[in-house]
Amino acid sequence: RIAVIGAGAMGTVIGALLTEGGCNVELIDTYKEHVEAMNKDGIRIIGKIDRHIKVKAIFPNEASGYYDLILSLTKHSRILSSLEAIKSHTYEDTIVLTLQNGLPEAKAAGIYPHKNVFGGSMEFSATFKAPGVTELTSGIETVAICFGSYDGPITDKVRKVKSVLDCVGKISITDNIKGIKWSKLTINAVFSGLPTALNCTVGDVLKDEKAMDVAVHLGQNICYVGVRKGLAVDRQAVHEDKQ
Repeated sequence: RIAVIGAGAMGTVIGALLTEGGCNVELIDTYKEHVEAMNKDGIRIIGKIDRHIKVKAIFPNEASGYYDLILSLTKHSRILSSLEAIKSHTYEDTIVLTLQNGLPEAKAAGIYPHKNVFGGSMEFSATFKAPGVTELTSGIETVAICFGSYDGPITDKVRKVKSVLDCVGKISITDNIKGIKWSKLTINAVFSGLPTALNCTVGDVLKDEKAMDVAVHLGQNICYVGVRKGLAVDRQAVHEDKQ
C-alpha cells in the first residue's frame, strides 16, 4: 500500500501513474474540492500528455490500516505535521520517501528510523490547474526521479522501492542523495532565484552575458558551500545503480 501525502501538481502525476501501473495507492490531501473531484472523475493530466486516470483520494483523517511506502510531497511547512499524523499507519518496515526540494530527509529522520528514510529529487515539472486537473509542463520523457537512502547505502529495500516506482518514468538510485539534492539546490538558486531577482525569464538570463556571469558566480559559491559542508556535490542530475 502506498500513501501519497500532498496531492498537488507533482503528487497527482506520480499518484496517477503509480495507480495506472497497478499499485494500490491512496492520495491524501486536505483540499476538499480536489479530493472530491479526484474520487468522482479521477485525475486528468493535460499538457504534454492527455490522460484520464481513476484514483482513490482521501482526507488525512480517513487514513486506515498500514502503508508500506509513504511518498511525502507536501509543502515544506507541512512536512513535520503530515509525517507525524501518518505515523500511526506505519510499521517497522514502512519506507518514507521525501520528494521535496531542499533536505527534508532530516525532518523525516527525526520522526522515523534513519534506515526507513529515503530522499529523492524529481526531474520534471507540472502545474496544478484545477481540482482533479494537472498540467504536465515538461515532456513525458522527462518524468524522472532519483532517490536513495538517507544513510547512503544502496540496499535491497532501495532496489525494491525502485521496482515499484519504475512505472512512473525514469527512476534512478544513488548512494549520494545529499550531493544530488545540493546539485538541484544550485540549479534552483541560479535559474529560479536569479530570474526572479531580475524580473525576467530563464531565457533572458541565458541570452545576457552579464547575467550569465552572475549565474556562474552564484553556482560556484553554492557548490563551494556544499564542499565546505563535506558534501560530494554531484554534477549529474541522476545516477544509475552500477552494483
